[in-house]
Amino acid sequence: MNATSTSANTTTTPADELRKAAAALREMARNTSRGPWLIGDCELYPRWILSEGERDEHGYNDDVARISEDESDMFRVSDANWQWMAFAHPGIAEPLAAWLTFEATIYEQIPEDKQGACTPEHALAIAHAINGDGAR
Repeated sequence: MNATSTSANTTTTPADELRKAAAALREMARNTSRGPWLIGDCELYPRWILSEGERDEHGYNDDVARISEDESDMFRVSDANWQWMAFAHPGIAEPLAAWLTFEATIYEQIPEDKQGACTPEHALAIAHAINGDGAR
């Protein structure tokens, strides 16, 4: 598919659009706390997000964001993490889910003896990251 869209003196191909989105994802994630992130289970901080991929000086999971019940103890969220939380809004869920479903449907159409050579590696990396079993 090599259709193009034109707006204000710019011609964009689907490949251009995909590369632009990939670059935006990489740029936005560059300075965030390494993932995966998890929701903490603690009465002191009922709203707490931790980084499983980074540790603090005591060896505990690093804070991404936290706030105590009475808001007396708040942790400042880094600018990069704050921007990522806003960027990765629920609106990206359906297009991403549709793409993963499409990849699964295509894979199921491949004869079993050829599936190994046609594994959708990139889609699986995303699926592993979402499912919590890899792609950190």
